[in-house]
Amino acid sequence: MWLQSEGFLEKLEFWWQSYNIVGRADFVLLQKLKRLKRDISNWNREEFGKVETRKTRALDELAAFEQANESAY
Repeated sequence: MWLQSEGFLEKLEFWWQSYNIVGRADFVLLQKLKRLKRDISNWNREEFGKVETRKTRALDELAAFEQANESAY
């Protein structure tokens, strides 16, 4: 899903390069991965929200629309 989102790979590259961490290679990698996890989680929440909640809401709205449409005839 993320890879199909336009601009995701560019964001990923930007985030990774923006982390300025000093230390041993293993420490730098660990810190970058932690920060990347935080950034991806925030982006996912902003970009997609709670998909299951949105799906349920859309199905409820569709059912209400169909019911209103049937009662109009």
